Amino acid sequence: MVWLCAMGAILGLVLVISLCQLWQWLKLTDSALTDGYIVSLEKAPLYRLTFSYQVQEQRYSLNFLDTLMGYSSSSLKALAEQVAVGDRIKVYYCTSDPSFCCVGFKPTHRSIVKVWLLNLLAPLAPFGF
Repeated sequence: MVWLCAMGAILGLVLVISLCQLWQWLKLTDSALTDGYIVSLEKAPLYRLTFSYQVQEQRYSLNFLDTLMGYSSSSLKALAEQVAVGDRIKVYYCTSDPSFCCVGFKPTHRSIVKVWLLNLLAPLAPFGF
């Protein structure tokens, strides 16, 4: 019984944290477009991509993992195979917090909720869910 209560508390905490993440991501629907540039790129076996962009004379340098699609290794791999260091990319940044962004496409409520659900359910994949 104690184990069940502890598991329920953990799942509740995960849900609260996840809902906070969803709220943060939904701010991206009010985003603006700017140009970003690939700063560094590593390909297989471990893909890494760093890009920078500028908003109101403030420069931001982020890793792909820090973006809305950062959870998706397939998105990172697909992007990494199409670009090179110095290439220009589209960056949609949150107007209220320009350090929060999405690369390549303008986020919609639907795409954000889809990403949130995938993140929420991904840990259950080994159990067949």
